[in-house]
Amino acid sequence: MNSTVTIGIPVYHGEEFLKETVDSLLAQTFSAWRAAFSIDGPDLASEDVCRQYLADPRFSLTIQPERLGWVRNISWLQRQADTEFWCYQQQDDLLHPSYLEMLIEEANRRPGAAVVYCDIETFGDRTQRFEGESVVGSPLNRQLSLLTDHFAGVAFRGLTRVSALVETGGGLVENDVDNFAAETVWIATMATWGDLVRVPATLYRKRYHANNAHAVWLSWDRSQRVHAWTTHCHDILEVAMRIAESRAECWLLWMTTLNRLTASRATSYLPWADLADEDRAAMIDELLERTRRLARIDLDTLLGASWRVIGRRSHQFIAAGV
Repeated sequence: MNSTVTIGIPVYHGEEFLKETVDSLLAQTFSAWRAAFSIDGPDLASEDVCRQYLADPRFSLTIQPERLGWVRNISWLQRQADTEFWCYQQQDDLLHPSYLEMLIEEANRRPGAAVVYCDIETFGDRTQRFEGESVVGSPLNRQLSLLTDHFAGVAFRGLTRVSALVETGGGLVENDVDNFAAETVWIATMATWGDLVRVPATLYRKRYHANNAHAVWLSWDRSQRVHAWTTHCHDILEVAMRIAESRAECWLLWMTTLNRLTASRATSYLPWADLADEDRAAMIDELLERTRRLARIDLDTLLGASWRVIGRRSHQFIAAGV
């Protein structure tokens, strides 16, 4: 059987848990896959583990000549996929044996789905369950749903249609706050292509430990978190604006982003109830300043208003207690 799924396995000092992870892939009831290791810079210990699997022709190994970082390493792996589907496999996570089979069955039933994903159970230093409800409907409704109700990167660990990756340019974009929430912005990018569909079964186990790439995000103080969150809201707004078809839709997406910025119900990453109006106003000012400085979103043209008017209406949004 020809390969249907490319499994991308980015590796960075992953020797401790990598064998257990790959063995969970080998235990899959669906076997039409191939897996690509990409070691993020020379790393003999991880290389030794990866080479144990190369006798199986479904595996390949690339050692990057220098450190790319997790965003660019995963992006590199995505670009190697020439199968129908792509799947990201974190080096220390575990798959239920029916993970691929169940997701592919659902993807075949839902040709308009960009991503099909399952629920996640965590283990190790943190025990939790993540469920990401399906995001379906028009492109506008999908983006509004993501802005309002979603933050956790559940869909990022799902099965992605390669055509969605190709037609959206891949979707993973670095930022200057340790790539905070880049996977959530990726999810929004996939939602510009099609639906995000949940399979309500716990088929993926995420391991939490001291060396998780995202652990640093939780160590930041409030000011660092505010800056990271504002950066994230800028990046997800940039994606959302791509699907707007009218000025009214642009304003709706902007105001929904302000609500995410200042009082999100999608995450408790910031102490929303403790933020004063002046805190929220400062966050809006930072978002406006970042948008003007980076010039990746032509906000004044999209909204048909001057920056002064945009700022005034945005602050009125806070004053109204929306």
